[in-house]
Amino acid sequence: MQPRDLSLLLQIPDLPNSIDRVNAHLIDCFRSVDMLISRPSLRLIKTGGKRIRSCLVIAANRACGGATNEDVIIAATAIELAHLGSLVHDDILDAANLRGNQPSIYAQEGSDAAIIVGDYFLTLATELASRISARAANTTAMAILKMCEGQMQETADDFNVQRSRKRYEDCVRGKTGALLGAATELGAITAEADSEKTAALRCYGEQFGMVFQLIDDLMDFLASEKVMGKPVHNDAKEGVYTLPLILSLAGPASKDILPILDHKPLQPQDYDLLIDILKKDGSLATTLAAAQDCGQKASEALRLMPQSKAVKGLSRLPEYYIQQIVKNQAVLPIM
Repeated sequence: MQPRDLSLLLQIPDLPNSIDRVNAHLIDCFRSVDMLISRPSLRLIKTGGKRIRSCLVIAANRACGGATNEDVIIAATAIELAHLGSLVHDDILDAANLRGNQPSIYAQEGSDAAIIVGDYFLTLATELASRISARAANTTAMAILKMCEGQMQETADDFNVQRSRKRYEDCVRGKTGALLGAATELGAITAEADSEKTAALRCYGEQFGMVFQLIDDLMDFLASEKVMGKPVHNDAKEGVYTLPLILSLAGPASKDILPILDHKPLQPQDYDLLIDILKKDGSLATTLAAAQDCGQKASEALRLMPQSKAVKGLSRLPEYYIQQIVKNQAVLPIM
C-alpha cells in the first residue's frame, strides 16, 4: 500500500507529492551529519517504506481542515524518524539481517553502530517536533516512551508460554499503537484542532496501530520474506509469542504446541507444524477477526467528526489495509 493508493482512498490528490517532500526532508536531516551516522541512516531511508505514519499525519491534518504546510511536513518527518529509529533497534533485538530487502544496520555496521544510529533517529524526531511547538515535542516524546515500555514488556515475556492476551495487547498499545496515535495527534495539532477532534484522531491512530501489529504478527506466520522485505517465521523462534500462539496455547492445542516450542531454535519444519495447528484450531482466523474489530473501533472513533472526504477515507482505511495485506500475501482462506 503506497502513498498513491492512499491518495485515492483518502481523496488527497497531493499526498504523493507531500510524501516526496517528507522523503526529501529525511535526507536533508543527514546532509551535514558525520558519515559514520549518515551513511547507514541514508541507506535505511532510501530503502523506501510505505510511509504510512507520515500519510496519517497529513490525512489527520486534512481531516481537521488543515493544509500541508511546512509544519505538517516537519511533523510527518519527525514521526517517520521515530519509526525508523525503532526499526533499527528492533533489528538488534531480533538479530535481523534484512530490512527492506537490504542489509540491516545491525548486520552491516554491527550492533554498537545500530544502537547509536537508532538513538540518533529517536532524538532527532523529538528535536524536529520541538520546532513546531512544545506540545508537538511532548506528543512525540511520550510516544517514544510508550514504545520503549511496550518493547520492554515484550522482552520480559520472551519464551513465556503463559503470556496472556491482555499482556500482549498492552504491549502492542505501547509498541505500535502509541506511535500511530501520535501521528494522527500531530496532524490535529498542526491544524490547531480542538480537544475533541484531537482526542478522536489520537484514538483512531491507536486503534489502527493495533490493526497494524495484529496483521504484522499474522503475516509472520503466513507471508514470505521476499514480499515482506524482512525476516518472517521469526517471532516464535525469538520467543515472541504473539496472539495466534497465545490463543492456541490457551486451548486444547497446547499439548501439541508445547513440544514444538521446546525445540530451540525452531526449524522450518517446526514452523510448518505450528502453522498447520494454528490454521486448524482457528487461532489465525481469530487473530484476523481481532484486527477487524480494532479497525471497526478506529472508524467509530471518527463518527462525531465532520464527515469530510479525508475523514471518510480514514474511516475506510483500516479495513482497506487488512484486505490489501491479506490479499497481496495470498493467504486466504485461513478460516
